[in-house]
Amino acid sequence: MTTNKYKTLFTLITLIVILCPASSAKISPVAELHQTGLYGRIHAWNNKIRTPHRVKVVVPQNAPIIISDYHSKIGANGLGRGGKHRGVDIFAATGTPIIAAANGRVIRAKVDKCWGPTILVSHGLDKNNRPFYALYGHVRNIMVKVGQKVNRGQQIAEMGEDIFTSCGAGLHHLHFQISYNPRKIPLLGWGWANFVMDGTSAPNPHEYWENGKGKITCFEADRKYSPSGLTYPVPCKNLPNQQGSSTTRFAQHDLQQNRFQKKMLSSLEKALTFENKSPVKKKSVIELPITLRANQGSTNHKPLKKNTFSSLEELWGEDLM
Repeated sequence: MTTNKYKTLFTLITLIVILCPASSAKISPVAELHQTGLYGRIHAWNNKIRTPHRVKVVVPQNAPIIISDYHSKIGANGLGRGGKHRGVDIFAATGTPIIAAANGRVIRAKVDKCWGPTILVSHGLDKNNRPFYALYGHVRNIMVKVGQKVNRGQQIAEMGEDIFTSCGAGLHHLHFQISYNPRKIPLLGWGWANFVMDGTSAPNPHEYWENGKGKITCFEADRKYSPSGLTYPVPCKNLPNQQGSSTTRFAQHDLQQNRFQKKMLSSLEKALTFENKSPVKKKSVIELPITLRANQGSTNHKPLKKNTFSSLEELWGEDLM
């Protein structure tokens, strides 16, 4: 194989590696979520890492993703918000069960003109013995009535449809918000103000998980829980070979692309090794018969030089001009 052929190969491989990833292409919010995976992280829209609050969040690998975190200024559709988010937005397929995060009693269950179907549940006393409540917003098929007692893990509704209002962002999700004041604000009459009075000062839901601060806890039917600890309001999926939990992963799409590129480089190196007639040396050294000639105008001719490269990256780093 001649030097010119290696130059051509170098150019071709470079174009493939650069052009194959589609991360720079604009895609729909739903397509982006499906492309990067629907479990085990707080989603980073456009692969931009954001830390809107000080709590370090651990997301179980089988927990449906959060698409807009507490105090985030990025909405559930990946676009900017007018202010800080008052809860957490969890994404799952429409019709997915919405379950009670703890034992409690239904305070309100109604269809809001901006939030759509929403449930307010009293969950008893928090760890400081203060009565606290949880809002479950943007749902569908409400399955409970005002005054009804609910048990932790009991289905109370379903993941709703896409809501095309300033509250719903046009992308279905569960809005989960904590409150200490269950009285609505009469003059506003829409959104969280139709259910609670302390929306602007709503506490961080990540402070209340059963496993501890920031440790999202999946509901397990055979487990015993403390009265004040909350479990995830959307069921966690049984995923094979994915036990335990991991710290929040933001740039999963980049990781998948890196793995793909490494696999492609490995395959190309093997192809080059196979094509080379000389035997493969230890550590898979690829001997490339690249000949560097001395200047033809010089009277002091140097012997032909044969370079070897241990990897494709070294070949790319060599000046072949």
